Amino acid sequence: MIEPRKLTLIENSLFSSEVRPILDDAAAIAAGLGPVEDEALLKTHKTREALAKAPELKDVWTSWVENISKYRINRGGAWGGPIRCGFNINNFDNPIVDRYAQQFGQWDKEWGNQTIFQPVVSNDLLPEFWKVTENIKINNTHSISLDNLRAWLGMSAWY
Repeated sequence: MIEPRKLTLIENSLFSSEVRPILDDAAAIAAGLGPVEDEALLKTHKTREALAKAPELKDVWTSWVENISKYRINRGGAWGGPIRCGFNINNFDNPIVDRYAQQFGQWDKEWGNQTIFQPVVSNDLLPEFWKVTENIKINNTHSISLDNLRAWLGMSAWY
């Protein structure tokens, strides 16, 4: 989390957890998900056995929502929620948050949106980077992935 008036990281605000995936390929496909891929396991240095011991989605979701709720400001309803900010969140993160908010009860049926974050403002940095890098080769590629941008800007990985 970032302190909005000082633009500094809030100490001890990082939330991190693994989530137990559906490890049975047929069950994952039936649930509308792709199967866990061996290539992804190699890249993330995870094993199916370790992931089988990870907490269930509902438990992680509940803990995550509780964590986010600590950063609400005193305004009624969702309007006091933190503002979402990230890279490619409009096309990736936000739809996932919306889907699970509906599934687990953080959804305003009248307005048709989630109640965890501020409902109107969302800052996706991908379109902003696109504007300034449209005609630039980054690391000898036209890809403006977050990893390529991070390296191009001289920033180290956070993990």
